[in-house]
Amino acid sequence: MKIYEYEKGFLHSKLLIVDGEVATVGTANMDMRSFHLNFEVNALLVQSDSVAKMVKDFERDLFSTKLIEKKSFMNKKIYVRFMESAARLMSPLL
Repeated sequence: MKIYEYEKGFLHSKLLIVDGEVATVGTANMDMRSFHLNFEVNALLVQSDSVAKMVKDFERDLFSTKLIEKKSFMNKKIYVRFMESAARLMSPLL
C-alpha cells in the first residue's frame, strides 16, 4: 500500500476506483457520523465515462503529490505527534 500527500491545497472528497470500471466518490467517511449527522453521501458509478475521467484525473493529481515514506512517518518530531494526538481528541467536537 502507498500513501500520497496532495500538495496543491486540500481535497475533501474520497475516491475509490476498482479496476478502472467501478468507482465511488463523495465526501462521506465510512462512519455513522458522516451518514447520519452530517448527511454526507457518495455516488457509485459502474462502467461509465465518468469513471474513465476519474482515472485520468487521479493520475494527473499524482503529479502534485509526494509519497509518504514509512520511515519518515514513524520518525515524526514529538511536537508533531502531540499536536496530532490533541487534534484527534478534539475530533468528536468538530
